[in-house]
Amino acid sequence: ITKSDAVNAAYMASGQESAQDFNEWLKNTPFLQPSDVADAVVYVLSTPPHVQVHELIMRPVGEQI
Repeated sequence: ITKSDAVNAAYMASGQESAQDFNEWLKNTPFLQPSDVADAVVYVLSTPPHVQVHELIMRPVGEQI
């Protein structure tokens, strides 16, 4: 992981959505735990030298895409 690497998470809402809508979305949205991300980083770093992991995409099970 380098300084230029980034982890981004975002929720974008239109002006018509209220705080109540956002809270409802939060209750019904599965999230990854920090330990899930840490486990993935350990996995990537523990691969043999001849293995290059170019990209890792993680999504929680049940996420609505």
